[in-house]
Amino acid sequence: MVDDDEAVRAALVDLLESAGYDSMEFGSAEDFLDALPQRRPDGAVLDMQLPKLDGLGLLQELRSRGLRLPVLFLSAHDSPHWREAAQHLGALAYLIKPARGDDVIQALQRGLVTQAGFA
Repeated sequence: MVDDDEAVRAALVDLLESAGYDSMEFGSAEDFLDALPQRRPDGAVLDMQLPKLDGLGLLQELRSRGLRLPVLFLSAHDSPHWREAAQHLGALAYLIKPARGDDVIQALQRGLVTQAGFA
């Protein structure tokens, strides 16, 4: 989970853990990228607007490193440009905050099942 809003991170970590997922939280794209050598996540939930490197930039960086993990975007702003760019980069979904917890979990589950080759 990468979001610069601590309250959003805490709520999403609680949601993910209540659904049985181990989760890590990061306040910036850079912190997330720094942690990758130690732990490879199965998926990621990203805020679109982050300080310095934004969510799209982070997804581009993940793809340039060969990481094809499922990525779900959560954003306070619905932008057709961002939505299209996220889709082009292979994002699972682009949900608007506040998103329903069930929508977040279902999108993440779809991506993990597809990645595992069960879809």
